[in-house]
Amino acid sequence: MTKKYELYRTGQAPLPAQTWSWNMYGAGIENIGRDGQPEAFPIPEPGDNQLLVRVDSVGMCFSDVKLIKQGGS
Repeated sequence: MTKKYELYRTGQAPLPAQTWSWNMYGAGIENIGRDGQPEAFPIPEPGDNQLLVRVDSVGMCFSDVKLIKQGGS
């Protein structure tokens, strides 16, 4: 096991300055991201009553896939 992986696995890896997001701005695949690309966002510093959570994977539900493929109607 590499040191980099071990730091990641144990939650001790340094935080990156930014994260990536595929936001939806309307129905259809042409409305995902900005100009068809993911968007970079700075990782915020959590406040006193907040948590910063690492997301290792995500999924899409069928209604999201339908919205992307067929639009909102």
